[in-house]
Amino acid sequence: MSVPTAADELFGPLVHGTAQLQLRRIFQLVIDAVRIGVLVTTAAGRRTHSNRCLDALVGADGRIPLDSADPPVYLPADQHHLYWELLRSLPELVFSERPGRSTVLELVGPDRERVPVDVVVSALALPGHPPMAAWLLRELPRVSNPPLPDLSVLECLTRREAEVLKLLLDGWRVGSIGRTLYLSDHTVRNHLKAIYQKLGIHSQPELIDRFKPRA
Repeated sequence: MSVPTAADELFGPLVHGTAQLQLRRIFQLVIDAVRIGVLVTTAAGRRTHSNRCLDALVGADGRIPLDSADPPVYLPADQHHLYWELLRSLPELVFSERPGRSTVLELVGPDRERVPVDVVVSALALPGHPPMAAWLLRELPRVSNPPLPDLSVLECLTRREAEVLKLLLDGWRVGSIGRTLYLSDHTVRNHLKAIYQKLGIHSQPELIDRFKPRA
């Protein structure tokens, strides 16, 4: 008798045998068509599916270790608490019908360097099944220490304010800046207010117009 796998928790109660295998293949084709990383887990964290984008991002099967509730091997130890925090939010997502929760994680890529990803985890509810989790992982630009505008007027800014300004001038929105620099949206906006005051600027368009190179 075969040992049930995590995938059986997703499809087993609905169909059996050949029909179950066909359903798994169709589901895999669907998530492979998505152009960002996709990981499907049980509520306890056992991984059932990963797509080609995620496998390419981490240079391995995104489900490893297979049939285990341990965090994936490509997730550094200092990121595990964020992984478990997202999983613990799953029951709340199921009962509150919230669209999902998001954070920024760093994965270890094929080159052994850390790859920052924007992660959204949502409840995957199927009739007659315990709650599952669908993880969407989008790679972010590697800007942990972004170069700063080479302008003497910026000497009045703190290092963090200058980082925020650089990303803003590169076209980043407040939410993306916050996730990349591990700041809340409120903190990013506070930095922007400080930048306005120090530089004598009254709006974001005025700020961009002043420092963005003209064509």
